[in-house]
Amino acid sequence: MKVPFWQEEKLAWEPPEKLTVSETADKYRVLSYKAEKRGKWETNFNPVARAFMDSFGIDCVQEMWLVKPTQSSGTESLLNMILYAILQDPGQA
Repeated sequence: MKVPFWQEEKLAWEPPEKLTVSETADKYRVLSYKAEKRGKWETNFNPVARAFMDSFGIDCVQEMWLVKPTQSSGTESLLNMILYAILQDPGQA
């Protein structure tokens, strides 16, 4: 007997999209009203953060150090990495 599935159930079993951290942030991240630049996240607003964020998604990278000046998207980049990790592997930790 074939069991019908709803479209939402079918989508839940599809593998995650193959995106980099910066592409994930550009597609899904929205900054709150408290942010300096509100609304949709744009990596091009601070292109230096792109290399740092995208290195998080490379399998051979085991450790990262961030040395940065204040107000340079460091915390927001870390939040983008968390978003990427959740979307890529939402299972148990």
